[in-house]
Amino acid sequence: MIFRRALITIDEEYPLVPAISPPSNLEEYFKTTKFLKKVDSLASKLLEGDRVAAINDKIFGVLEFEYIWYKDIMVDFYGRDVEINLSISGDELGDFEDAQYDSYTAFMNIWIDLQPKIVQTVLEYYKQKRHDLGYDVEFNGDYPVIESVEQIIEHITLAGIKIPYSSPDNAREVGIAFGCTWDSENGVGLRLVNEEIVDIGYQDVAI
Repeated sequence: MIFRRALITIDEEYPLVPAISPPSNLEEYFKTTKFLKKVDSLASKLLEGDRVAAINDKIFGVLEFEYIWYKDIMVDFYGRDVEINLSISGDELGDFEDAQYDSYTAFMNIWIDLQPKIVQTVLEYYKQKRHDLGYDVEFNGDYPVIESVEQIIEHITLAGIKIPYSSPDNAREVGIAFGCTWDSENGVGLRLVNEEIVDIGYQDVAI
């Protein structure tokens, strides 16, 4: 059962989480094993009806929920501070898997070092796409000649990072989404496993 009126303790660092009086019949809830397991994590969560609206997670920080957990973060991308969307798969209670924490931490620790490989992969993907569409022999203004990392950077915009549910083998998985000038509808997405690029395509590859 998910209780409607709760927050036994309040996280003092985030005063936006209001003190809500506990239900009058606590005994009913304490009989529930699920409740006992969730008390610590629920104590710092804001509940809206029967759904958690925001949490202060130990690794991801303050997140909001709307079908997926998300927040805006600032990251460095090729020497520029860029605001992007960080999204994390999870249930409405915000109980994330250890593998998701590992994925995020490992990825962010080497984010700067990964960027040249990521951008080079996008460049190769673009050149192949342009060739497959025949725009290497037939002019199309949306698919100009792009031959270098410096050029491709001017045609892509880092949009988001996705931490999906963990795989059965608990591999570290991360998705990266870009906007791009040649296909504004579909963009570009990459999937990384254990910090290695394993797939690239439209943005849905990243999600």
